[in-house]
Amino acid sequence: MISVSNISCEVPGLNVSIKYLDGINGHKTNLIRCSDSYLYEYDANSNITRVTHGAQSVKYTYNEINVLTREDNGFINKSYVYKYNLGGNMTQRISYAYTEGTLG
Repeated sequence: MISVSNISCEVPGLNVSIKYLDGINGHKTNLIRCSDSYLYEYDANSNITRVTHGAQSVKYTYNEINVLTREDNGFINKSYVYKYNLGGNMTQRISYAYTEGTLG
């Protein structure tokens, strides 16, 4: 039988409910505490363009058809470029040292 846990947290202006499956051998998923603060920024097409937590952030870049093409992840100090085939399937994820500038 699968066990599902549910955690709810209310912060002024934000109501968060997280459901997750309990892990094997009683392990639990690490959860975001209610006191944690994440800022989400969006573009005009409702794509998430940046997630900020404290001094760190992840920046997302999309092409003209709203497909993710780049991720600059300050949390793990990596930047990624995503390549796709004509069918829209991801074919490559190229890893670079973290930068929000020119890759290389």
